[in-house]
Amino acid sequence: MSVFGILIVALLQQPAASIEGVVVRAGTSQPITRAMVELRGGPGSESLAMPTDAEGKFEFRKITPGPYRLTVSRSGYLDSAYGQRGPTGAGVVLVMESGQSRKNIRLAMIASGAVSGRVHDSNGEPAANVPVLALQYSSMDGQKTLTTIRTDTTDDRGEYRLFGLPPGSYYISGTPLNETKAPFYYPGTVDARSAAPVEVRPGAEIGSIDFTIAFVRKQKVRGTVVDSSTGRGVPSATVALVPRNPSVAASLNGRLSLDGAFEFPGVIPGSYFLVATCWRDNIGVITMLGASLPVEVGGTDMEGLTIVLSPPIDVLGEVIIEDNNRFDSHPTITLKSDIRSLPGRTVATEAQFSSGGRFVIHDVLDGDYRVQVSDLPQGVYVKSIRFGPAAEVLNGPIHIDRQAIGRLAIVLSANAAALDGTVIDENRVPIANAAVALLPDAASRQRTDLYRIAWTDDLGRFHLRAIPPGDYSLFATDGTEEVVWWDPEFTGHYQAAGRALRIPEAGNENIELMVH
Repeated sequence: MSVFGILIVALLQQPAASIEGVVVRAGTSQPITRAMVELRGGPGSESLAMPTDAEGKFEFRKITPGPYRLTVSRSGYLDSAYGQRGPTGAGVVLVMESGQSRKNIRLAMIASGAVSGRVHDSNGEPAANVPVLALQYSSMDGQKTLTTIRTDTTDDRGEYRLFGLPPGSYYISGTPLNETKAPFYYPGTVDARSAAPVEVRPGAEIGSIDFTIAFVRKQKVRGTVVDSSTGRGVPSATVALVPRNPSVAASLNGRLSLDGAFEFPGVIPGSYFLVATCWRDNIGVITMLGASLPVEVGGTDMEGLTIVLSPPIDVLGEVIIEDNNRFDSHPTITLKSDIRSLPGRTVATEAQFSSGGRFVIHDVLDGDYRVQVSDLPQGVYVKSIRFGPAAEVLNGPIHIDRQAIGRLAIVLSANAAALDGTVIDENRVPIANAAVALLPDAASRQRTDLYRIAWTDDLGRFHLRAIPPGDYSLFATDGTEEVVWWDPEFTGHYQAAGRALRIPEAGNENIELMVH
């Protein structure tokens, strides 16, 4: 027999592997029957599937050794996978060795919820074909934004049902197709800040979330874009109104005339940034001019606005490392604008380092910015940020213009703290795949660099690193998505369940935490 033939025979004679387990409702030992469990191998490998029995059990035998993903699905529940962390996690690969028998595999499924209601027009009649959205707050570049999770469209009776919702806090919104109507939010407002959250528990059916579409008079916004160096209108500019608050509404682009005059013909009342940019060719050197202006659109048209375009500024700065420590690489330093959509330009401008810790951030337009420092060496944190003669700006934005220009001084320290621990239930049993979140105190909640999120391992252990000293709250929940920790509604709900901690420089504590 050839060597190749001997190898094939040896592979065929390898003992098969097996997997046994049970599917239960998350947070309980209640078995789920008729759930479809699927074992998928890599490319070219077979896939096996079977339903759970009356006790929620499943069993796969004669499995060829190799890597697999173990998943489960059932109507009324969110899909789940072996090793999954959070309702929408991807799970982990399960590697099966020759002859290996894996028993007591536990797949937990989270029951999905639903929100239903009816939409009426201003006359009290059912409003058909109205898109309805289930929204959640998430963090994008450190800023709150509303993200669409599920959508539905009202039927001829004006009814909708948003199903398959993971547990959490939602904002329900409708978007009338008639352009004279504004997007609205439950319980009946066009302002997302006034919307009421709808709390969806696992498996909950929330009904009677009803709306009435109200007519909202849209306003005109008019003004002129002016070049600061000439005082003349700029017909080549791009001008937009960008919502200032979390919203699913898109930015509005203005109409510009040859004298630099602009008009927005239909603006829903609310808070906006008026943003204008243009490119200037100065003997072959292309630069961008820009400006932004906060505006409040109320119940009447706005006339006579002037937005003055200025050339960009170079911001100089230096990174100072405490106690004469030396690092092999520079951190990434970024100025981020609070304006989510800046026409013709990204919202983040990154520093370029020269000798030592000195850097320059080129082409910064007038406006308010947050300083973000990332890619720090292990155990290092940002201790201080100062801008010009101003006091500490670590927790707040900086304003940059030609009158308020200054140097950035960023101090780093190698004395970051660490935190280890174990998450347990009320019976002191360690909890695997629990979400652990370390949140800064209320005064620093806007600083996303202070948030630390981790998931417990199979023994319920977690590890948090590179923690700046300060006051924090520590939370542990079973199966919470990472993004919700940036939602103040969610953290406010869980605030009483948090454990207050004061973390010192270079601290290294080991604690036990109860899951909630």
